[in-house]
Amino acid sequence: MKPLNVLPLKFKSLNRKTQWAVIIATINPENNIFPYLNKDGSPELKGPYGGTMFERGKKQYLPGAEKMGGVPENINNLAAGLIGASKGPDKVLNKISSKLNIQLEPRKKISVKQDDKVSENTPHPFNDILNEAASDLLDQFLDPVDLKKKTSTIISMLAMMYGADGKPLNIKNPEKLDNKVRSELESFGFQHDPTLNVLILQGNNAVSGDVSSKEDEDEIDFARKLRNIGSRFKSKNIFQKEQLRNFIKTTIKELNNKQHSV
Repeated sequence: MKPLNVLPLKFKSLNRKTQWAVIIATINPENNIFPYLNKDGSPELKGPYGGTMFERGKKQYLPGAEKMGGVPENINNLAAGLIGASKGPDKVLNKISSKLNIQLEPRKKISVKQDDKVSENTPHPFNDILNEAASDLLDQFLDPVDLKKKTSTIISMLAMMYGADGKPLNIKNPEKLDNKVRSELESFGFQHDPTLNVLILQGNNAVSGDVSSKEDEDEIDFARKLRNIGSRFKSKNIFQKEQLRNFIKTTIKELNNKQHSV
C-alpha cells in the first residue's frame, strides 16, 4: 500500500483519532485503516471521520467494511487503539519515545479534539486509566524498526499535535539522535538550547531572547525562519517543504502590504 502524503495544514485540522490513524499509517503503510473508514474502500485520507466511525457496535462503524469484505481483527484492534490514544495519549507517547530512545516533553493537556472541534476537557482519572489501557492495542503497530525509519516525521507530527502554543516541546536527550534525524528536526523548527541541552520546538507564539515590542518579535521570528530556509530546500520531508511554502507566501504578502502602506 502506498504511503499517505498529508500536508501539515490538513494534518492539524484533523480530529485526534484521525491524526493517530495517519501516524500509524505513516509508520507502516500496511497498517492503513482508511480503506475501512472510506465507504468506497479507498486508502486515501478523505473524511471527515466522526468519532462513531471508530467505535465497534455503532451503526457508522468502519463504513468501508462491506467493500473490503469484512473487518479483520487487527483492524478492529487498531480502531479501538486509536480511540484510546486520542483520549489517553501519554502511555502510547511514552512507548514511542522509548522505542525511539528519546525523551519528549511536555504535552498539551488542556484541550482534546472531538470530531472536528476542540473543547476543554478535564476527564476523570478512571477514564484516563481505561483510555490508556485501550491504547495498548496499538502496540502491535509500533514496530521499532518501522518507527526508526520515520523518526523525524513522527516526531514532527507529534509536535504539531501536542506542542502547546507559546510553550516548547522538548527533546531532552538530543545526543541520542543521529546527525541525519537531528538535521531534519532542526529543519522542521527544533532549536538547540545549550544551557539545558535540549532540542526545543517553539509554539506558534513563542520567541527566544528579550522582546520589547511586536515589531521586535516579528523580526526575531523572521530571522529564525530565514536560518532554516537553506536546509528546508534540500529536505525530502513534506512537512518541512509545506512550512517553507507557507512562509514564502506569507513573507511576500507582508512585503506587498508594507509597500502599499508607504
